Amino acid sequence: MRVFKYTGNDVLDARVTMMMSLGKVVHAEIEALTSNRGQEITLWAEVNAPEVRGFRSFQIFGTGHPIPDGSKHLLTQRDGMFVWHLYEVPPK
Repeated sequence: MRVFKYTGNDVLDARVTMMMSLGKVVHAEIEALTSNRGQEITLWAEVNAPEVRGFRSFQIFGTGHPIPDGSKHLLTQRDGMFVWHLYEVPPK
């Protein structure tokens, strides 16, 4: 097993789909960007077979916003007066 790092941009109120190895996400971080692209997420995943890759979708939601059924919570993070919630969401 190895741990790999993946990064995605513009995930606030928009779904971002990333090609990544299929493994268990073990840590996630949300970072605000200085541009108008939204926010950046960084994920670390435990991977047994790095060559086996697929598309996975992620989205950040504000508190009180609707979250699609079947989503998996990965992280809740405070940002001043805001609280963000990162989910892996089902593919469209």
